Amino acid sequence: MEKPLDPIPYLILMAIRDGQSTRPEILDRLAGVNVGMQRANFYRHVNPLVRAGLIAKQPEKVRSGQKQYTENRLSMTEAGRAALERTRDFYAHITNGGSS
Repeated sequence: MEKPLDPIPYLILMAIRDGQSTRPEILDRLAGVNVGMQRANFYRHVNPLVRAGLIAKQPEKVRSGQKQYTENRLSMTEAGRAALERTRDFYAHITNGGSS
């Protein structure tokens, strides 16, 4: 069995499993389940998932008042869905006492 995802990457993938999301949307979802993550640490957790091909990153220009900036829209790839499912299966297996 392949290694399951660590908890934070697992929760990030859970937060984007239904479509594209921005950093603020993902942080809000994580905060909603009592997972505090500082904005500064967000991409430290996301970038390895992007490099591993589990998350796709699509830059988007955003305007807020007079300011314009780039916000990345993140979405889960097929490899990310497989990793999420593998991790769910792993935890289901161990919480059932290791029985199949």
